[in-house]
Amino acid sequence: MGLRRVSATAVALFVTIATVAGCGGSSHKQTRTSGGSTRPATTTPKSTTAAVKGLATADDYAEPAINIDRLRVTIYDLRRSGPFVILDFGAVCVQPANDTCATGLAFTPSEHERGVNASAGSVIPDRSAGVYLVDPTASKEYRPVADRLGRADTSLLPHEQPVGSTPVLAWAKFPAPPASVTSLDVVFPNGGPQISSIPISSGAAHTPTSVAAAQPAPGAYPADSTTTTGLTLPVVNLQATVGNPNGNDVESPGRSTITLRSDVLFHFDKSNLTSAAQAILAGVADRIKARAVGTVTVTGYTDSIGTDAVNIPLSQARAASVVAALRPQVAGAKVTFQATGQGSADPVAPNTNPDGSDNPAGRARNRRVTISFAAKTLAPPAPPAPASPQQTAPATSRTATFTVPSLSGNQTSTYQVTVGQLVRDGAVAVLHLTVTCQATTPPTRSGCDSGSDLGGTPTIPPIPPYQNINQGGNSLRTASGFYLIDPASGTQYIPFYDADGVPLASPVPGSLPVGSGGYPVGSSYPVWVYYPAPPANVTSVTVALLEHRMQVAGVPLANGG
Repeated sequence: MGLRRVSATAVALFVTIATVAGCGGSSHKQTRTSGGSTRPATTTPKSTTAAVKGLATADDYAEPAINIDRLRVTIYDLRRSGPFVILDFGAVCVQPANDTCATGLAFTPSEHERGVNASAGSVIPDRSAGVYLVDPTASKEYRPVADRLGRADTSLLPHEQPVGSTPVLAWAKFPAPPASVTSLDVVFPNGGPQISSIPISSGAAHTPTSVAAAQPAPGAYPADSTTTTGLTLPVVNLQATVGNPNGNDVESPGRSTITLRSDVLFHFDKSNLTSAAQAILAGVADRIKARAVGTVTVTGYTDSIGTDAVNIPLSQARAASVVAALRPQVAGAKVTFQATGQGSADPVAPNTNPDGSDNPAGRARNRRVTISFAAKTLAPPAPPAPASPQQTAPATSRTATFTVPSLSGNQTSTYQVTVGQLVRDGAVAVLHLTVTCQATTPPTRSGCDSGSDLGGTPTIPPIPPYQNINQGGNSLRTASGFYLIDPASGTQYIPFYDADGVPLASPVPGSLPVGSGGYPVGSSYPVWVYYPAPPANVTSVTVALLEHRMQVAGVPLANGG
C-alpha cells in the first residue's frame, strides 16, 4: 500500500483550518479547535513563542471527569533523531476547572489504560506517557519510549499551570518508524485531540529552542540522547475488524482471523455443512490461497447450553468439516490445516442477560468457527459474504438523541450526539462527534453515566462492555461503542484495537467503578474514533451505537489527501 495518511481535514466538529507557512518555507496545515463546549469563552493567553509557527493547534479537554480543564496544545515538530522520533509540543491553560489546569496529569494515559499498559508509565504523573503516534497505513501504534520501571522518556511537566501563564514546552520520544514513513497521526489522552498527518522532519528542530532544553523527567535521558540502553521501544500492532451477520474478519499486521457464525454454516446440533456454507467457504479459500503462510488453524466453539461431553466433540466435528471443505479448494497452496474444538470456552458475548435470563443473541455469537493464519501482507479486512442487502433512508439530520438506563436501573441518562466529519484515507477512516449530556432522571450531581454508556466490546456488533467484561473491560470510558454500517451490504466496521485490547478511540468522562457518573448535565465533549476504511465505492455510511441504540444515516465519507 502507498504511504497515504489521514488528512488534517479529519478534525473535530467546529474545527477550522488555516494553512500557515512553517519553518524553512514549507507549508503545513494548522488546526484550531473551538471544541463545542458549553463553557464560557475565555481569552486565549499570549504566547511567548509566537515567532515559531506550529504545525497544528487544537484544544485538549484534560481530566475527563466532572471537572474538566481545557488546554490548547500546539505541535511544533516531529523529528527523527537516531532510533527515535521526538514530538515537540507546547500547552497553554485556557480554561481551568478550578484555579489552575492539571497539566501534569493531562498527558498521562487515560484511566481506561491504567494497569493495561504498564510500559507507558501509566501511573507516573507529570510526563507525557499517554501521547501516542499512529501509522494508519501500517496499522501500528507508537508509544513513548520507557525504561524498565515503565517511566516514559519525556520532559518533565509542571503539575499545575495557571490560566494565562507562559506556555509549557515539552518533548516525548517514540520509536522511529521506517524511513519510508513520512508522517504520522498524533493522539492525546484524557479527552485530547486527534491530529492527522503530522510530517516527520530530519535535521535541526523547527521548534522554540527551549523545547529541546526542557528538563527530562526523572529517569529520562535528555532530548538529544540517542542511546537505547535500558529502554523499551514499544510498537504495537492494531487490529482492524469488519463483518456482517455471517461473521467477521480481524486483520492485524502479519495475521488474519476470520470468524464465521455456526448458525450460517450448520443446522442446529449438526456438523455437516449447509449449502450456504459452501459459497462462504469458497471466499475463505481464495484468501487462504492468496495470503496464508504455514498452518491454518480452524477452531470450533459452541454456546453454553449442554455439557463439555457434548459441546467439545460437536465443536471438533464442525472444525473438521470446515477443514474438509477448504483443503481441496486450496490445492497447491503451501499450507497445512489444524482442526480443534473448544466447546463453550472463550465466549465473545454473554450467554445470559444481566438479570440471569437467557440471551439468545449472545449465544448465537458464541456459536462460531474461527479460521486463523499468518498472512503474507497486510490487506484491508474482507468480511464473509453479506447477508440480505439492507437499505437505510437518507438522514435528514446529523444529530440524534437517545436515553440509556443505568446498570442499577434507578437512573437514566439522555444524550445528544452530533456527527461531525468522517474522513477516509487509504486503509483508515476517522470519525469525529460531539456528545452532550442533556439530562438525567432523576437529576443527579454527577451527570450522565457516560463511563459505561458509550463503550463497546470488540465484537460485531459492539455490545455494552459491562455485559462481557472479559471482552470489553478495556473499552469502558471510551467512545468504542460507536461503529459504522454500510447500508447497502450490511457490513459493519468497529474501531481499531491494539494488542492490549484497548480501542483507538478517545476516552469519555466517567469514573470507575461503572455507574459513578461522568458528563455534567449540559456539558459537551468532542470525541474521535479510528475505523477500517470501507471500500472506495462506499460513499456514505450509517453511524450507530451499541446495537442500533442510536443511528445517524447518510453520513458521507470525505476523502483525505
